[in-house]
Amino acid sequence: MLLLRKAAETRNTSVVDRCAALKIWLSKNAVIHSDPEIDGLVAQEPWPVAVLTMSLPAISDDGSSAMFYASEYWGGLGGSTDLIIYRKNKDGWAFARRIPLTIS
Repeated sequence: MLLLRKAAETRNTSVVDRCAALKIWLSKNAVIHSDPEIDGLVAQEPWPVAVLTMSLPAISDDGSSAMFYASEYWGGLGGSTDLIIYRKNKDGWAFARRIPLTIS
């Protein structure tokens, strides 16, 4: 439950703003990531793009688990939000579970 609370606390923090390396990678790969540019695109109907957002990961105190929120939107009335859980193993982080939270 503590990990879920940590994830909720970081849910609205911009991953791109907090990670300079990600911002550089997105720019180099022509991935739209600025809020004003995205807002301009999604003001149109139908949307000419799909939008993916994610929260910062929350990591358990013992470092064995991480979770974050991921949302996908395809239009004003199309999208979903999931809670994504990863577990750490000897090879690194591995996907463990996807919990659907909302869908429209």
